[in-house]
Amino acid sequence: GEAEDRTPKRGDAASFRRDGVAEDAFNQRSECVFLRALGQATGGATAPRGIARQPRGDCGKSESVKIAVIGSGYVGLVAGACFADSGTNVVCVDVDEQKLEKLRRGDVPFFEPRLAELVKRNWPHRLEYSSNLGQSIQGREIVFVAVGTPPNEDGSADLSHVLGVAKQVAETTTHDLVMVLKSTVPVGTNERVTEVVNKHGKHRISVVSNPEFLKEG
Repeated sequence: GEAEDRTPKRGDAASFRRDGVAEDAFNQRSECVFLRALGQATGGATAPRGIARQPRGDCGKSESVKIAVIGSGYVGLVAGACFADSGTNVVCVDVDEQKLEKLRRGDVPFFEPRLAELVKRNWPHRLEYSSNLGQSIQGREIVFVAVGTPPNEDGSADLSHVLGVAKQVAETTTHDLVMVLKSTVPVGTNERVTEVVNKHGKHRISVVSNPEFLKEG
């Protein structure tokens, strides 16, 4: 039969891994985006332990990072509102349009100290709401995944929502971006999500973990 065409194609994750120069450049870009967002959220405070105080190269510090948060529950809404109150442009995405309408009116569906104040203060100039994931992530450099991971009957985490969002982001993004997993997930989830975005995406997506630990009660 005919020989298989192994010529690297644009957006091919395998060819990207083989190209060390491109990979290093993309890693640097992802690092820059993360540190710029961190600087906006902390007002220039010291970076967390294990992260360099200054990223490599020119990160375009004058640019403002735009963020999408998928899921507007206890994790996603709190993260989105706090980022917005720090000066970041944020869109919170959720499939529940009725919930989004309430949030636009400033009606927060659960209690969190000062959250309602942050939501009202930042909507609509820095905090937006949408049920259209594909449109919402366009032009966004960072996408936080904060959807639910309810337990299965055997006690394991149901990752169907996380993997579904990863697939949808990979299929609809028109540019490279950083995907941040903020949902509560077991060890090894990043590898599974990376496999999904590499399979379905045409653009480079860097998958990182930023878990949320919520206090119950």
